[in-house]
Amino acid sequence: MRLKITLKQTKPEQVIPLNYQYPLSTVIYKIIESSNSEYAKWLHDKGFINGTKRFKFFTFSSLRVKDYEIKGNKMILKSPYMDFTISIVADETLENFVVGMFKNKKIKIYDSITEAEFEIKTVEKESNVNFREEMKFRTISPLVLSKRTEYNGKDSEKYLSPLEDDYKEYFKKNLEEKYLAYSMTLNEPVKELSFEDFELIGEPRSKLIAVKQGENGETKVRGYMFDFKLKADPQLIQIGYSAGFGKLCSLGMGCVKEIE
Repeated sequence: MRLKITLKQTKPEQVIPLNYQYPLSTVIYKIIESSNSEYAKWLHDKGFINGTKRFKFFTFSSLRVKDYEIKGNKMILKSPYMDFTISIVADETLENFVVGMFKNKKIKIYDSITEAEFEIKTVEKESNVNFREEMKFRTISPLVLSKRTEYNGKDSEKYLSPLEDDYKEYFKKNLEEKYLAYSMTLNEPVKELSFEDFELIGEPRSKLIAVKQGENGETKVRGYMFDFKLKADPQLIQIGYSAGFGKLCSLGMGCVKEIE
């Protein structure tokens, strides 16, 4: 299910990190924790497992702010309101998130330098999507895919552009791993689901995101914003749409919307 969350600033022109993805992900875990701390810990530490792969099965869009100003690595919010979409696969995650929101009513987005408080103004269920064997999507947050490689004699992570020849291979592999993890965690039968094609539409835009900005564990990841067409089993497409396509989805990566 998808929810549109509208937030209102509790005071004007507050400042949030420009790289707000990790802080916002922390907020989501805290909301779930306020409803069910054991479940939140399980989701954070373990989640849905397929071998060594762990998935949280939620994602969220970039923040939608009408008016803002960027200064350095900070975003000054000129608009009183902003919103984002959160997409959640598992019913228990969704239930605890909704209960937690109504318990809290207010949230704080912060890092080591900035802190901003918001009132949860509205929570709206977004329209359901009719999943088909061929669909077009547009990313509403950066989509991240990577592969292990060697750089200067050390293991390294190479972030992939949709323009690269092996992008389709890694896109397909990630999607199939998500499906397996979901089926295995819920003890559902695993079926052979077809994946025919991934087709890039137009030119992708690169976006570099700092995770845990300003902290000792800061890392930078590269994602891409683009449109694409997917030909695959509707069940496989639904997993990607609902959980996010690619990696780091619980940090707000790989969220998409359907386009004509």
